[in-house]
Amino acid sequence: MLLLALALAPAIAIIFYIYSKDKYEREPFKNLALSFLLGVLSTIPAVIIQLVFEPTLQAFFQAKSIIYYGLYA
Repeated sequence: MLLLALALAPAIAIIFYIYSKDKYEREPFKNLALSFLLGVLSTIPAVIIQLVFEPTLQAFFQAKSIIYYGLYA
């Protein structure tokens, strides 16, 4: 739980910084929070895709090649 808090803390700090510095046309805080949450949730499909295709990637390419790391990223 501590690692999750440490990972989310910089993004939350940036959200509050942007919200506090914008004096003239503030974005609604609800929109900022929703964008943040959708960004967090977008990592779930990325992790699933990576876990599904990693064995296929290792079967076709050598583990230390440039093509492997390019496709892995």
